[in-house]
Amino acid sequence: MRSISFATHSFGLGKIRSMPFSNIAPTICKSAMAAILIPCHEWHLFRYDQGWLRYLYNNLNTSFEEFGKNQLSIITFNYDRTVEHFLFTALKNTYNKTKDEVRAVVEQIPIIHLHGRLGFLPWQSGSSRAFGGEINKRALDVSIQNIKIIHEDIKSRDADFTAAKTLLDAADQIIFMGFGYNKTNLDRLEISKLSAEKVIWGTNIGLANRELATISHHCSGKIQFSPGDCLEILRERIVWE
Repeated sequence: MRSISFATHSFGLGKIRSMPFSNIAPTICKSAMAAILIPCHEWHLFRYDQGWLRYLYNNLNTSFEEFGKNQLSIITFNYDRTVEHFLFTALKNTYNKTKDEVRAVVEQIPIIHLHGRLGFLPWQSGSSRAFGGEINKRALDVSIQNIKIIHEDIKSRDADFTAAKTLLDAADQIIFMGFGYNKTNLDRLEISKLSAEKVIWGTNIGLANRELATISHHCSGKIQFSPGDCLEILRERIVWE
């Protein structure tokens, strides 16, 4: 399969530990974000039986041993862990493998969260919490540790953007799904510098012609826009072989 990169975008605060004043505002912000996103974000997005993730999974048609060798990478600005959870759950149910066996395969697929995540999943390394909408002190604490907000000076964020640019540069096909095409994000990913020979498509739901023209200008015309949602762009634009 040709190399494909996907780019995706789309209170009850617990007790805050003693900390320098300069750190209080980011922590409150992260707490509020986690409290809002955890109850509704992941299960709302997770559709095991249908949707673009199921379509993608069905087209990554290999044996369990070869699944991790699919030329697929995912770059996301979202905090949810839906993609990781879906791939792990689908592989485990399809092949009846152990958690350790499935983890070893899923970890071969690069999934970069440029703005962090709502914690790692239990089968992953790092501070973790289960997939789903239960909100409690531990869920908030784990999420706060793993969320990055835009004005923070975080070295790992620069490393993530560098890794994302490397994946985009190596991909034969690039698909933007549910992406807002913010100029800052386009600039940081250096989309305008990508080779003109690359196949780059993006969804354009809710964008007017004038807005699309502005986006096209920001990325030097590198992105072609496709009507329809995430599932439709995969069905219409991806070359699987």
